[in-house]
Amino acid sequence: MMAYIISSIFVLTIWLAGIYILRNASLRYAALQADVEQDSAVDYLNSSLLKISEAFISCRKDFEQTSGYKLLQECRDKELVLTNEQAEQIKKSLYISFGTFRPYICTFNGQLSETELFCFIMALLKIDNNLCGQILNMTDSSVRSCKTRLKGKLESESLRFLYIETTQK
Repeated sequence: MMAYIISSIFVLTIWLAGIYILRNASLRYAALQADVEQDSAVDYLNSSLLKISEAFISCRKDFEQTSGYKLLQECRDKELVLTNEQAEQIKKSLYISFGTFRPYICTFNGQLSETELFCFIMALLKIDNNLCGQILNMTDSSVRSCKTRLKGKLESESLRFLYIETTQK
């Protein structure tokens, strides 16, 4: 009888030690898996940001080749008041040049109005509120309000990061 109790305790001890080892191994595996998932999320965000940045840079280069860009630069340098025709020319150049960038911007729940689209692009191009208002036929305060609404709509972290990076420098 004593041998039966000792052998039962021995088996029970081995069984409990196995459970303890298995539990520790599963905890290490779960921690490792969480690190891998976090790293892949960071990699996805970085690759997403890279794609959006590349698209923006490509579109900006296209825009810099247009007559609208040249007109925009003249207005920046001389601080001229734009005529309606000049403002429309700049808007048209922006619209055409940034056509391939538009799908990246429209990746969030709320629909983006044309005004918000132009405000976002002009903010990325570092066009001041006064000139942005002239191009969009708006007041400076309306441009600021539009940009504030935009910040709330930017759900994509890469879009938010691109907006902050380009407007803060």
